[in-house]
Amino acid sequence: MQEPGIASVFRYDDIIGAYEGLGWPRAVIGQWVLPENDASDLVAHVVAQRPQRVLEVGTFVGVSTHLIAANLRQPFEISTVDPNLPLRIEMMSMGSKLGAVDSDRKTQVISREVSERLGFANCISYIEGGFSSVDTFSSHRVPDGAEINVVGPKVCEQRGPFDLVFIDGLHYASTVMSDLALAAAHLAPGGRILLHDCIGMWGSNVRRAVFDFLGRSGDFAFQHERFSELYRSIGVLYRRSEQPSLNTRFRHAHELADLPTTFLRSLSAAILSVLSPRSLLEVRLGTDSIGLHLSGAHGVHVDSVDAMSDVNDEAAVTAGSEVIARIGNLEERYDAAVLVGIADFLSDAEFTDLAAKITELTDTVVLLATPPGEVGSAGVHSRPLRSLVTLLDSVGFDVYDAPLLELEPTQFAFIPEPIELVPTTTYMNTVLAVRRGARVPEGAALIALDGGAVSRVEDLALQRLHLGNGMRWLFRELKTTQADVEVQRRELYEIGQPRLRVGGRNLYLGRHAS
Repeated sequence: MQEPGIASVFRYDDIIGAYEGLGWPRAVIGQWVLPENDASDLVAHVVAQRPQRVLEVGTFVGVSTHLIAANLRQPFEISTVDPNLPLRIEMMSMGSKLGAVDSDRKTQVISREVSERLGFANCISYIEGGFSSVDTFSSHRVPDGAEINVVGPKVCEQRGPFDLVFIDGLHYASTVMSDLALAAAHLAPGGRILLHDCIGMWGSNVRRAVFDFLGRSGDFAFQHERFSELYRSIGVLYRRSEQPSLNTRFRHAHELADLPTTFLRSLSAAILSVLSPRSLLEVRLGTDSIGLHLSGAHGVHVDSVDAMSDVNDEAAVTAGSEVIARIGNLEERYDAAVLVGIADFLSDAEFTDLAAKITELTDTVVLLATPPGEVGSAGVHSRPLRSLVTLLDSVGFDVYDAPLLELEPTQFAFIPEPIELVPTTTYMNTVLAVRRGARVPEGAALIALDGGAVSRVEDLALQRLHLGNGMRWLFRELKTTQADVEVQRRELYEIGQPRLRVGGRNLYLGRHAS
């Protein structure tokens, strides 16, 4: 993530070189480091924030610690918290390979030596223990694994508040959540909380904790890079009112979602199948979407209300409050209403008022909303599905996941070149809300979204999106490799060579390989 006007000072090779200078093999160091894209994004946040007080949760051997330090201006202080276990316990718990190294060395001891070598010893304070939890990777994965003392509250009381927090400790949801709660309570005004692994192997756990935190902390916003960028997993939490530069990365209300015709046609067909409406109220942002596909040939009477007032940046804030007055002029009852994306741009109070008004016009609502996080897709008020369900429940709606609204043909990932795909989180949370006591559509195989089912539905959808983007990346790589091999074949044919080596095999210009 690179904010406009930010010039990163990276020094990545210098830091890796310091570990090599102390005798650590590059093959082992390679298992310790942040991927280069994540390191670059971390540095961009550090340079943009220019913090003086930094808290790091999860030192390990200090690669990210020194990366942060190398891009700060004096004076600064980094407080880094870690269980400080022997290297063999940490790496074996994570399934990493040790090689022929001193595996009894403790992780923070290694980091201290690098601090001395790089000249940061007086700027970095190493604190041994757990930040908010006694658990470690070892205690989760190894019988009788190591547990440690909790030191976070004391660290925060004595050393906070912090301008920047980087959480890269134990990636189980309960621990990430407790780390976030403690860190946020000691975040300075204008501060940022960065988290590693918001996308990828641990993404589901980390996002689950973040979404839980957002449900309890409505003044915070969350961002991470696009799911299509597989190897950029740094996320940021911040108070929405304090970071205008980050707010510009949200999708604005006047930026119409790039939804392909196939998606809209499929959604329209699903609404017809599940609800069979004769009349429909559509609340939209800008141009018509669902209404165009349901009226006409299908004979559905559609009243469409545009929630936008002006196409400008302020519209993302002001248009939402105006829409309640606009639908107040409608008097008839509708078989159903469709709200396309507007929830992503309304505060909790505005959305609750709108939902209450909708109950006067219909018993059934199809709601399309976007989960928080993904830049370019999420709106300034995108919220976790659980929070959306809670708001709808407060005005008398029961909320359901309707499998027929899943639109699988347009979202199916496991094909090389999908036609009109939506590889983002835009409008991923598509739910059916029915006014409590009203007739529930029959034969739709509805799943009530309550309890743990709410988070699980959203979690699985996001993981499917990540895996789908991974498959598309793999297809692109395979296609590129095949194209490169074909170029080599032609070049060798032209110079008279009978074969080339690919993956340790002889690939002949004819039809056989050995």
